[in-house]
Amino acid sequence: MSKSAGILYIATEQPFISEAVESVKTVRRHSDLPIALLTDASLTDGNNTELEQFDEVIPIEDPYFDLRDKIYNIGKTPFNKTLYLDGDTIVVGNIDPVFDLLDRVDIAAAHATCRYHNKIDPVPDVFPELCTAVLAYKSNNKILNIFDKWERIHSIHHNRMKKKGGDLGRFGTAHGQPPFREALYSSDVSFSILPSEYNLQQDGRGYVYETPKILHGGLRHEMANHLPLSEKKVVFTGGQEINLIKKKIPILSPIATNETIKNVASNLGIYDKLKKIYFKLP
Repeated sequence: MSKSAGILYIATEQPFISEAVESVKTVRRHSDLPIALLTDASLTDGNNTELEQFDEVIPIEDPYFDLRDKIYNIGKTPFNKTLYLDGDTIVVGNIDPVFDLLDRVDIAAAHATCRYHNKIDPVPDVFPELCTAVLAYKSNNKILNIFDKWERIHSIHHNRMKKKGGDLGRFGTAHGQPPFREALYSSDVSFSILPSEYNLQQDGRGYVYETPKILHGGLRHEMANHLPLSEKKVVFTGGQEINLIKKKIPILSPIATNETIKNVASNLGIYDKLKKIYFKLP
């Protein structure tokens, strides 16, 4: 029987379980809600002490050990109201309002600040791509249908790219977010956009006006070192820094951290100039 509300993680390999455990510890500081993990059945033999951090562990038989484990199993939550979190998140504030929101809508997620620009018919450009690293949803037939549709669309794109020898990982339509966008557009679920405070991402161009509640990405710990914020009117200016009235949180830009961009720009002799231009953006 489903429980009323809780937090869900999905991780099928040990490094990602360890990453999720780090995230769980931050959740415990701000919430008493139960926390569940969906993981590889072979890791649930009782010898993995890290699984003790979770209130419930649900086995996945024959996992893929890639993004499909999330997409194909996210509907197996034991909760009526679920806040799904990727392992590379940390909770730094009260997340209860997310569950209150689910009294009004079926599903909610923040805008994806780093989008993948895939043209998918018949989805119009005006329809947003959402970041599924932080996903709040109810357990009902509409949501189960959209998750089934997400799985089918992802499977089609995954198999198509596999035949073409394309990148099956982070980018392209095999990535989880563009198929989710397509599934959401063609559904009749009620949805809401989470403010960036509930999924402050390091990539792209985003902002927050209040102290964040959930930090997401490889630089989440660097961002957390600057909390709590003492001022409002916080602006996150394009992956470079969070400007406050009296304080700055440094966030490295993709130009500084992406090795491919850095190498190409360096070979062309324009890296320093490009970096200076980027950091002057408003």
